[in-house]
Amino acid sequence: MVFTGIGIILLLTVTRLIAQAKDQPIALPTGELEATFAKAQQAFNRGDFKQAEQLLIEILGHHAAHTGSLYLLGSIHFLKNERDTALGILQRARDSAPDQGRIHFRLYEVLQSLGQKDEALQSLEEAVRTDPYSREWRDSMAS
Repeated sequence: MVFTGIGIILLLTVTRLIAQAKDQPIALPTGELEATFAKAQQAFNRGDFKQAEQLLIEILGHHAAHTGSLYLLGSIHFLKNERDTALGILQRARDSAPDQGRIHFRLYEVLQSLGQKDEALQSLEEAVRTDPYSREWRDSMAS
């Protein structure tokens, strides 16, 4: 894997936050967490990746293993063509919530783009296994 300078810093920051979260109580109240995450999702949906990333990093500063934040942050890096950074963050999301098919499918997309066909296929199979009713994932299996 080849990481860009910012990608290395971000990946190290997320790794450090996850390690710290194991030793710290939750600091961000649930209502505030949900509101901040909703703002991040809205920013992501309108394509304001910079604002979304800032909000997600704020959440991860308090809840380092917050699956939704890790997923969205990994998705942002994937869409910005920062594939190696996206891979590292999405692997953390998968480790945090191995039963979420959307994470496995996004990993499939990232791994495909990196030319890691065998690993990509494993992620796709896991996406279908965890959510067999997703038409998009089943269609990807057929192609």
